[in-house]
Amino acid sequence: MQDFKVFISNNAAALAAIRPTHTVEAEYGLDVVEGTILTLAHHGPRSGNPCPCEGDNIPLEGEDPLLIGVSHFDLDTLGGVLRILEGKDPEDSVFWEAAALVDTLGVHKLGEIKRTLRAEALDGFDFGGVWYDHEAYGFDVDWDCAAQSLNEFWAWSEAHRLFAPRDGSVMDCTEFFEEALRVLQLILEGNDLDAEYSVLSFRAKEWVEAKEALEASSERWAWGEDMVLLREADCFTNHLYTNGDRVFKALVGFNPKVGSVTLSLADPLEGVNCCAIAQQLWGKEAGGHAGIAGSPRGEVLTLADAQWAGDALAAAIVAAKEVQHG
Repeated sequence: MQDFKVFISNNAAALAAIRPTHTVEAEYGLDVVEGTILTLAHHGPRSGNPCPCEGDNIPLEGEDPLLIGVSHFDLDTLGGVLRILEGKDPEDSVFWEAAALVDTLGVHKLGEIKRTLRAEALDGFDFGGVWYDHEAYGFDVDWDCAAQSLNEFWAWSEAHRLFAPRDGSVMDCTEFFEEALRVLQLILEGNDLDAEYSVLSFRAKEWVEAKEALEASSERWAWGEDMVLLREADCFTNHLYTNGDRVFKALVGFNPKVGSVTLSLADPLEGVNCCAIAQQLWGKEAGGHAGIAGSPRGEVLTLADAQWAGDALAAAIVAAKEVQHG
């Protein structure tokens, strides 16, 4: 593995000024900071590119140390950095295939992602034969290991956050990435006899249980079988689109501690704009964009306000469907 430095910034011009040799998801709206050797990016006009954590082998180029520029930290970014340093795709394909799909579809689609990867893995096998049963069992084992590793990484990542400086400057975050790569290696090895890994595994179990408890305790109302779900909790819940086997198209999250309401979509819906709905309800001080928006900062709302927001969001989804179907 080559020597490297990683720099993070929320300002494209500032990151470009250090002339990074490689960039990973250094994307800022429609703009991207190009690496002098390689650019890994897959958002906006580059959405046809593979996720940085997946793709062809990368030739080892450049003198030590490599200068890698990023705009944020997540598993896909870390996987891209790992590909650059090792010069090849990371091993454990099910883990990275799932990580790539989670990055583009969202963690709430994990069940759907499993079904997709399972179908791809078993394509062409005899559905009635022993060989198929063997292959299906093998995939299910690999998936369970990958899902556990994902939860272990997410639990660690939630406790170890990295953000670019708010002032737009460039920060050297090499030590953070070195530690993240070390922890990732520990997770992927999955050695139960290793004391540090055992702690990571236990904390991931606690993290999953806390998430499941929040899913169960925060549910309040639902509009339709899978249309809009209202959640109430003293923390952010607009990532919890699942309820049992159902995946809702939209969420309304009410935080009674601060009196805030957040509207969000699991996936973009043509004709449905969360920001427009929020501003219709609470005025121009409400902010956000089409995919997620919130009530005005400092304004204290009630559960009834959240329910009215759910009514408005459900009505917008129904109206959009009617337009699409003539």
